[in-house]
Amino acid sequence: MRLDNWPARLDTVVETRRNSPFWWGVNDCMLWPADVVLALTGKDPAVEFRNSYSTATAAMRIVKKHGGMEQLISKQLGFEPSLDIFPMRGDVVLFGPESKLCGGVCLGTQAAFVDKEGLSFISIAFVDKRVWR
Repeated sequence: MRLDNWPARLDTVVETRRNSPFWWGVNDCMLWPADVVLALTGKDPAVEFRNSYSTATAAMRIVKKHGGMEQLISKQLGFEPSLDIFPMRGDVVLFGPESKLCGGVCLGTQAAFVDKEGLSFISIAFVDKRVWR
């Protein structure tokens, strides 16, 4: 359940992370959506593996251990994605080819994903329609 002031919290976490570069185990495609969920709900869905990896290889082990990125996000959040709803602000979404899915967050007409230089913004039309609300 989201906190009452979740819209302001979402804006704050996006602004504070806008220019934070990709960094395995700190600011990556697994932790970015988990950090947003933490900001919006007060609950950390990544507590199981936070501070437990610092390389791409170690991150991929975590993803593989959980059966892929979709299954990892589902386990983190505690429910399956919806395939029949349009992503809305604050929802967790996926982007990329099946072999390299990246977790992001819907901001309305765009979704934010962690990139080398900070957050990248992609039209929601190009984002995978698996949605965790």
